[in-house]
Amino acid sequence: MAGFKNKNAGKVAKPGDTFDASPGPSPDDQGRPRNLQETKGWGKAQNKLAQFWQSYLNILAKSFANMSREDQENMISRFCQVFAIGIGVVALQCFYSVLILPLRVISFPLVVAIAWIAAAKFIAPAVIDRLTPYLNKQ
Repeated sequence: MAGFKNKNAGKVAKPGDTFDASPGPSPDDQGRPRNLQETKGWGKAQNKLAQFWQSYLNILAKSFANMSREDQENMISRFCQVFAIGIGVVALQCFYSVLILPLRVISFPLVVAIAWIAAAKFIAPAVIDRLTPYLNKQ
């Protein structure tokens, strides 16, 4: 590289000039995708995944619609219990480390029991009342 001289060396930009460092089209691009999401395979996989998910939701909707009213209510109650217990346990984990040992021992079963009772007595009946138009009549 002896004798190579940069013609822009030492020049100072004028006020108002902008510096464009964008890569621009690469000579070796030749229409190839720039990332994985622009490939045909990605699009096909995304469409197949969307079809699979929609099919799964349709199966769940059909099986729920084919249940008896009692089974639908039992499923809603179980879901409410699992959800309430999960929220209770996550809330307990927020301050579990600052509790003294005797409170730690008693707090977990207490939180689970309170969450289960709240779900069975208050949350599930409210959810069932709200979902009554979508449940089977018998």
